[in-house]
Amino acid sequence: MKLEKGLCLELNSIKDNEKIKISPVGEQVLGYDGRVFKIDANFVLANTKAGGVDILLDKDHRDSEAMGWFDINSLEARDDGIYAKLDYTDVGKELVDKRLFRYLSPAYEINYRDNGVREVVRIASVGLVNRPNLLNKSLNKEEIKVPNEDKNKELELSKQLNDSLSENSRLKGEIEVLKAENENLKTALKTEQNNSKVERIESAIKNGEMLPSRKETALGLEANALNSYLEVCKSEAASVLKEKNIEKNSKSETENIDPSVKAQLGL
Repeated sequence: MKLEKGLCLELNSIKDNEKIKISPVGEQVLGYDGRVFKIDANFVLANTKAGGVDILLDKDHRDSEAMGWFDINSLEARDDGIYAKLDYTDVGKELVDKRLFRYLSPAYEINYRDNGVREVVRIASVGLVNRPNLLNKSLNKEEIKVPNEDKNKELELSKQLNDSLSENSRLKGEIEVLKAENENLKTALKTEQNNSKVERIESAIKNGEMLPSRKETALGLEANALNSYLEVCKSEAASVLKEKNIEKNSKSETENIDPSVKAQLGL
């Protein structure tokens, strides 16, 4: 059920103890904006009185400061409408006496029927208004109860939202786990690549393909740069080792010459 503000009644002059018409009645009551209301006087009175509180008279349906109160026990069903005794507050009486406000507009709690008719359940409040042409659907924002199908739709949307939030939370958790695993794999790969590089360099030194003095430089290189450097080191090592072999052979040859001959040759 929803709160509807759809009808407007001109505020009649008040005499002592005179009741004021606060709602029309009938099977099909047409509002200013074309909406149709079913208002069963006895049904509405019973439900309104069951609330046990007086009916608020507010200003422009704002439910703020009270302009007056309709005595719940004074509600009366007549042929042309529902009447009640109004007790103004000082503010409300001044607004009416000075004709600052001239009309009454009831706010209903209603049930929606399949034929499009709004069945009035009770009178929720009554507003002091001046422009009945503004009492259209754009003002009917405040809901007391939601029609069943709307309520079910709201519950379904709420469930979908909660499911989406749960799924989102689960996916975030999985992403964090995957990120951690990815970082671990990166670290393991880097360690493996570094160990492989060290092993390759030490093997080159052991096999005479790199001079030991080039080791630190080689350790600072990666991929293609390391490959190129190893080729250069290989050529360098081969050249240095060749010179050492020549020097060694020359020394061996001179060692076999007779000392007297060496002296003559200046060796």
